[in-house]
Amino acid sequence: DAFSRATGGGQAAILDLAPRIAHSIAVGLEDNWSQVRYASAVCVRKLMTSMDFAVEDKEKLFPLLVPRMCLNRHYVAEGVKLYSLETWKVVMGTQGKKWLSQLIEEVIEYLEQQTKADNHAVREASCQTFSEIAVKLDESVIECYVVRIIHALIDCFKDQSWPVRDHACTACSLIVEKFPLIMDSPSGRNCLQEICELWLAHLADNIPSVRENSAKALGRVVKVFPSDHPICGIDRMVEACRALLPSVQNQKRDSSRYGTLSRETHFGSAHKIARDNDPELHTDQTLYSCGSLAPKLKRGGGCMDHGFSRQREPWEESDGALRMWRRLVEANPVAAGALLPEVVLLTKLDGDGFAHAPYFLETLWTQLGEAIPFLDKISVAAVAPEVTPALKSSQTCGHSLAESAAKVTQRRLQRAINSSN
Repeated sequence: DAFSRATGGGQAAILDLAPRIAHSIAVGLEDNWSQVRYASAVCVRKLMTSMDFAVEDKEKLFPLLVPRMCLNRHYVAEGVKLYSLETWKVVMGTQGKKWLSQLIEEVIEYLEQQTKADNHAVREASCQTFSEIAVKLDESVIECYVVRIIHALIDCFKDQSWPVRDHACTACSLIVEKFPLIMDSPSGRNCLQEICELWLAHLADNIPSVRENSAKALGRVVKVFPSDHPICGIDRMVEACRALLPSVQNQKRDSSRYGTLSRETHFGSAHKIARDNDPELHTDQTLYSCGSLAPKLKRGGGCMDHGFSRQREPWEESDGALRMWRRLVEANPVAAGALLPEVVLLTKLDGDGFAHAPYFLETLWTQLGEAIPFLDKISVAAVAPEVTPALKSSQTCGHSLAESAAKVTQRRLQRAINSSN
């Protein structure tokens, strides 16, 4: 309304000023401040729904506005995200897929730029948008851009911000799953090799969800490649999993510092509690407030992989391997089921003095329990006597999530034994 009054309400004046107004709105739609993004989202809806000129005149603004509108549907600020989702429905109706297909070059180019943004929240949203358009648009529209998209996502997979790594991890797996032939072609094979190595490496990421999504990614892609594929075949993945599973045996213990504590649980939750309450570990350390990390989180790129700036913990490698094993069992129960004896060995570890052992224990029982329905029932029944003592011990370990996982797994184990008789 103010726009119409400022121009005297004339349609010609509105048409003349619309590109300039749209440019200003576009700048606001990619601002680092969420309040500015939100205000710009309000403006773009007003611009697209209240201007009194033909549809084709509005559509002339789409190449500039649509890529930004699309990305903001995944922006981390909830208000921006929800308003942008509703705006997309109001403006596009049922034509969103059509317009994204027509403007695919502009959308891809814009998202590539945003994966290099200083704001980690923008990089995160870019990964999510790449994932969405690659999966939802027709293959004929996306296939010639697959390698470009993967190159951008690989840089994000090396980001210092774990949500960026997390979304890049998932996006890569969805694209590889949908376009295996392109990724296995001469133009995409180098990218496939690098992605696969990143998935395997991020099984030891310090963030549990990144470990979980890396495992899901590997379980997803082995289904679309032959078992003997040299990069992503199940045979190679089983051997990689076999190599990582026993890593926890090399985990450095805390018993020298907390050795006077009682050994009342199988996996040493008393040691974890003592460590969590050790004032020396939590006094005079750097404090971070919400949002203050934004300018400090570096984007990935080239040979820089910020996800592994610290030394890996052996228990995290085994934790990721367990998550991977469960996904491989679902994809190929016979090949991955051969690792069941190695998994059983992990239940016999003496975890006393291992600060993160309760979390590892939770993962161990959760993954074993979820794998049981896919495994051969006779094999499961055969290892039950070896597993049962540790299962019972874990149900009183003092860590509620580990206790719950152990109880669920015991019920599933009993059902498997009953069905094998």
